[in-house]
Amino acid sequence: MKLDTDQTNHMVPKADNAGCTELDESHPPCVSIIALSYNHAKYVIETLKSIRDQTWTDFELIYADDASSDGCAQIASHWLDSEKIICRTLINSQNLGQCATLNRALSMVRGRYVKIIGCDDQLRPDYLSRMVEALETAPPDVALVYSNFSEIDENGLLTTAQYYDQGYRPAHDLFVAILIGHEGYGIAMQTATVLIRVSALREVGGYREDLLQEDFYIWLAVCQRYQGRYVPEILINYRVLETSLTRHPEKQIQRNIDYLKVLDLFNELTQTRDLAIKARREVVLFTLVRLCLESNDSRSIPFIVELLTRDRQLTQKGAYDRIVYQIYWRHPHIHRELKQKVGDLYHPGWLGFFRWGIRGVMGRCRRTFSRISTISR
Repeated sequence: MKLDTDQTNHMVPKADNAGCTELDESHPPCVSIIALSYNHAKYVIETLKSIRDQTWTDFELIYADDASSDGCAQIASHWLDSEKIICRTLINSQNLGQCATLNRALSMVRGRYVKIIGCDDQLRPDYLSRMVEALETAPPDVALVYSNFSEIDENGLLTTAQYYDQGYRPAHDLFVAILIGHEGYGIAMQTATVLIRVSALREVGGYREDLLQEDFYIWLAVCQRYQGRYVPEILINYRVLETSLTRHPEKQIQRNIDYLKVLDLFNELTQTRDLAIKARREVVLFTLVRLCLESNDSRSIPFIVELLTRDRQLTQKGAYDRIVYQIYWRHPHIHRELKQKVGDLYHPGWLGFFRWGIRGVMGRCRRTFSRISTISR
């Protein structure tokens, strides 16, 4: 597998102190920014402009492209040349995946801190100055800082002005918050906002290349050892696209399988964290079984049986029984196969059928009343 790496030196524009630090091996930059692209031709220049316009200028830029098919790398290279921006580039000749590309880019960084940004998101001008200040003044046990953010759509229009409201209080244990959310927010820490010490990333061995998504494992691994600090300012415009991984059900199955793999790696912790891991496992199991059943793919049946058989000892009995309960009424053939393999298996009986029916009727009534109240307004 050929890996094309091109390192290019240009003069940095001096006007307005724009651009990034000149390549000087005797003076490594404070921050390394990795701009990661894959078929981001429509947005890559916006991202690169947001990097160029940072008020903090002691940084180097590494542009990494994972074999885009839409000409993204060429567009970025042409713009960097025209702006005379110093940049080192990593261009994959074949698609290696996000985690593998990030590991290769991390081997090139020279800064103390690293910022990874997808080439569809945008940094606000004060991002580096505010985040570097927060990390520089933090105690040694703080390895990363993260901030508030806004959400934009594919056209750059603001859809969410700020994700965390003014009363948001950061999590005391970021590891647990990443697992189960915090204060009603599903996202305890948005990956796109993070600035982290390079030493912490290297200490945990970088990104796992056998996983579809890069962030869940890496943040748990780092936060198992270190603390994080929240910066209550909106410093990132995070773009939510229809092509995002979270919008594709067929990829969500693999993502949830990856979640289970990661949770297995962190099953020997303190009691509080152990309970959080079990809680997250229950959610993942519910989601994964639902996605498999909704796919109407007969090949998923043996997988569900194997999954629930293995996870019975790792999941709290009540949650396991609720999952089997749903399978019993919706897909009795899977329940029979599971019962043959497991033996002592939860069976809801007629009382369970009655409760299930009442719950379904009540759910429909609530949805109907909700629609009526919405229309009446």
